Amino acid sequence: MTQDQGMTLPELLVALTIFSILAFVGIPSFVDLIHRQRHSSAVQILYQALTATREEAVNRQQVVSLWNTDGNWQGSLEIFRDTDRDGIRDETEDVIRQLETPGNLLITGNRWVKQSVSYFPDGSAHTASGAFQVGTITLCHPGSTGVSKLILSIGGRVRREFDKNADCE
Repeated sequence: MTQDQGMTLPELLVALTIFSILAFVGIPSFVDLIHRQRHSSAVQILYQALTATREEAVNRQQVVSLWNTDGNWQGSLEIFRDTDRDGIRDETEDVIRQLETPGNLLITGNRWVKQSVSYFPDGSAHTASGAFQVGTITLCHPGSTGVSKLILSIGGRVRREFDKNADCE
């Protein structure tokens, strides 16, 4: 009768060395994959939110706005019926949908889309003063390359752009 023995010390050291090398190579790639997925998810959430806001305005034949509740596009977003057309939800205005964008991203809007986007019944976007609303929402992960932009056109349509060589500022 033979008795099974465990691993010898040299076998154990070789196995640990191989595992360490694989972990050293694989973990940074995995972290980068997670960052890219969060980035892609945030772009998709914001794009769909803007598109849904526009569709709601056209379908309801009312002004509907998408706004970031805490002054930036990271975190909580609300699509609401904007009865006073100011782009900011008051307690009397109905919330149509609430959304969350993934954390750990830098999401900023330029001057015209810093806090909200308001769509009118014809599908065009307007500021509180009534001017056409155009602008860019920029998404990136600090410390990595690649910047996405959601660009709001004068007609209210949104398009996506990605610059893989740009750094997150």
